[in-house]
Amino acid sequence: MVYLILKISYLCNVDSKKAVEDVLVEYEKRFPVDKAKGSHGNKLAGGIDLKQ
Repeated sequence: MVYLILKISYLCNVDSKKAVEDVLVEYEKRFPVDKAKGSHGNKLAGGIDLKQ
C-alpha cells in the first residue's frame, strides 16, 4: 500500500516527505498530547479535535 502511495506521489510530482511533515504538523495542532492522550478524535462522541 505504501509503495502505491509513494509511486502516485512521484508521478504527480508531490514531495512525499514534505507532505507527511505538513500533515504531522497539522495533527500536532489539532490533537495536542496533553489534551488528546487517552482520548480519540471524534468530537461527536466526546473526543478532542481542535480543527477550526
